[in-house]
Amino acid sequence: KTWNLETSLGGLTVPFYSIYFIDEQNGFIIGGQGTVLTTTNGGVLWTKLATDQSADFHGICFVDGREGYIVGDRGVILRTTNGGSIWKEQYGGISNRLLSVAFADKNNGTIVGEQGTILKTTNGGNTWNNISSSFISGVLSRVVFSGSSGIIVSDNGTILYTNDSGQKWTLAPSTTNQSLFGACAVSPQLFYAVGAQGTIIFSNNGTTSWTVQATNIRSSLLDVDFTSMSAGIVVG
Repeated sequence: KTWNLETSLGGLTVPFYSIYFIDEQNGFIIGGQGTVLTTTNGGVLWTKLATDQSADFHGICFVDGREGYIVGDRGVILRTTNGGSIWKEQYGGISNRLLSVAFADKNNGTIVGEQGTILKTTNGGNTWNNISSSFISGVLSRVVFSGSSGIIVSDNGTILYTNDSGQKWTLAPSTTNQSLFGACAVSPQLFYAVGAQGTIIFSNNGTTSWTVQATNIRSSLLDVDFTSMSAGIVVG
């Protein structure tokens, strides 16, 4: 109901790019110059973690309460297996900027980024394979899953979809040519994507078709999330 400026961040001036909560008490903020902040009391206090990284971090996700991933500039992939106390770098074999990471289940995960980058793991993050598409060369901004179904959103309204946990990605029909920046998987059938010029589109049939929702906003919308099947928030 009310928002207060957080004062426990120690005067940090780097930009923050993503926030992720494992549960009501334990969460993370990631950002510029290898910044990782953690809270164990629901955001009342934040502590900076040492990562030995100078790259900007852009995407974060957790598979469960202990195993999580961070991705960022210069192809950086970090993994934790102890709830975020210690992060270790993984080899992805590329130097492109990585923007988003998501898992369909404990074994199958996908990382996306610039220059059409798609990395895939089938063994719970132990190794990552480059399965970048030959027909997508733009910025892949976000990957999301609900069960084995997922989408990737990109430039010029481009949407890729999968029904097999990311083993194969296929171009989906899109109803916009605006660049898409954020996405949310509400269920295996219901997906939302947001982007430039106030764009909001959704599919309620597993990406078979997409519908544009009219808004009176012309600024870029950067992210979308839902707390239930009918309640969602878009920010930009």
